[in-house]
Order: sequence, then C-alpha cells, then structure tokens
Amino acid sequence: MTLSTYASLDLFRVVMYDAGACSQANARATRGLGLHYVMVLNEAQPTLHAEAKRLDMGPGTLVTDDQKRVRYTVWRNEELAGFLDWSHLKTIVRVRREELDARGQVSATGERYFVTSLRQDALTPAQWATLLRSERSVSAWSAACARGDATGVPLPELLDQIVRLIEAQAVGMLCSLLLVDRAKGVVRHGAAPSLPEAFTRAIDGVRVGPAEGSCGTAAYRGEVVVVEDIATHPYWLAYRELALPHGLRACWSSPILSSGRDVLGTFAMYYREPRCSY
Repeated sequence: MTLSTYASLDLFRVVMYDAGACSQANARATRGLGLHYVMVLNEAQPTLHAEAKRLDMGPGTLVTDDQKRVRYTVWRNEELAGFLDWSHLKTIVRVRREELDARGQVSATGERYFVTSLRQDALTPAQWATLLRSERSVSAWSAACARGDATGVPLPELLDQIVRLIEAQAVGMLCSLLLVDRAKGVVRHGAAPSLPEAFTRAIDGVRVGPAEGSCGTAAYRGEVVVVEDIATHPYWLAYRELALPHGLRACWSSPILSSGRDVLGTFAMYYREPRCSY
C-alpha cells in the first residue's frame, strides 16, 4: 500500500508492506526513490524481529479511538537504528491493539512490531495508531479482493480510514477524496469525514474540466492544483460561494493515478486560511 500526503507544506510519502525474504532490498529501493517505508515485522526477518522484541521500550502511550471500542498502546525506540546493514532503519515501533466490549473490558488483543525509516518523532502515537488502523482495513480489503469479493471492508469505510490517516498529519487540514465518474465526466464523493456535510453534498458531481474548482481541474489536467485563496482564484469562480460560508479558504488537490496514468480520483486538502505551497 502506498500513502501520499502533505505533512505541513512538504509532500510526505510512506510505503507500507509486510516483511519478506526481499525486505531489505525493498526497503533500500524505497529509500532510493525518496520514499519512506513502514514494514510490519514477522518471522520472515527472524533476527531483526527477535532484536525488536528484546528491546526495553519503556512506558507506552495509550490512544483510544473515537468510539472508545478499540485502544492502542504505542512504543517507539531508536536503539536499533542502522542495525547490521539496515543503514536506513531509524525506528522500531511496537503497537498493541485491544478491542473492548460494551462494558469496556478487553475482549481481544494483538500486537505488532514495525520497522521504519522515519524517526520516532515523525508521527505522534495517535498518528501511528491511525496508520495501523488504516493498514488493517486496507489489508482486509485487499484479501477480500483476492478472494473475488470486497465485502471484507466496504469501500466507503476504507476511503474514510485513508482520509482520516492523512488528516492526522497536520492540524487544521480538512481532506476529501473524490472518485472520477468517466461516463458522466464528473467527480463523485468518496470520503470527507471532517468537511461540512452541506459542502460535501454541494460539490458531489463537480465537472471534470479546466477552472472547475481544485478537484475538477486536477482530474482534468492530471496534475497537482494549488489554490492559495478560494476567494480570489479563477478556478473557484463558480464554486466559491459554496466554500466560503463554511470558512474554507484554500484547497490543494492532487490526482490519484493508476499504474497506467489514468486519473481515478482526486485527493484534496482544505484549509481555513489562505495558504501557499511553498
């Protein structure tokens, strides 16, 4: 799974995958592309896995989800940075996941170790927990697809998890994910958990074309569109009155591309103040 997002003003890319026989080569190639990796440790990397489990991680940080039905404890440690010839390895992350029943008692538990090229303070404990939650959803959805069905995780839930993960990277960033409807030449709502519902409904079905807001334009051009001020930018002339009453002032949109460079959708980041990308 590859996740791309803006952290503050910089493009921040993370690739997640499970450990395997070629893990080190994959990690080296990922860093060579200028990306960061987060690898789920397992017995395919027995030495590194064993060393990670032997670490004294100290006290963990407790994170509870919004519904208080799942809680995570997150530990981070940099003692294995550069372990053996893993010169790009920076942090070991240990995450314990506990499911709670209606009485708040633990009904199921699981634990995972991750290795990553990110430094331990690159993500907060809450962001690590969100990353794990999204990774679990995407893994379940991928497994369901491999079986010939995608009922394991409904698409709206999957998209919602991805958007929440990216929103967690920066305070005040409100995101949306739209899907291209090629037959109608529009973009349709996919997920926007933090945007006002009235605004989300209003932009559902925006046309793909030049000067069609940030997302319609990004889908048309197949490239990132940065609108620093919705109130004055010509791309938003037909849509600014939909955004401004909700306090939305800037919108950066990036196309979501297939391996064949077809535009599948757009990912947008909204801000409540005018904001440039540099």
